[in-house]
Amino acid sequence: MILEVLATLCRGPQNFDELSNECSMSDEHLRSVMAATVYAGLVDYQRKSYRLTKKGARTAIYLLAVNEWMDFSNREYRELMRALDTRLNADAGVA
Repeated sequence: MILEVLATLCRGPQNFDELSNECSMSDEHLRSVMAATVYAGLVDYQRKSYRLTKKGARTAIYLLAVNEWMDFSNREYRELMRALDTRLNADAGVA
């Protein structure tokens, strides 16, 4: 579940409702995931939006590399890795 949230946030900051729609999780479950990711420093919460931190992007890349068996096609996997790499290298938008 955490990887799904991190992958969603690699596209840019999102509010709770946007994350809920993208990740298709119950509000209760998503609240738990978001609390854990914010506490761990993977996600930053400011101005009612969640955004991926550099630590979160690195963690997502690690999780993708370790869990290659996940339900990503080769194309989706490469696109997600590229998006996370871009987030790591961007000056703006990543804490």
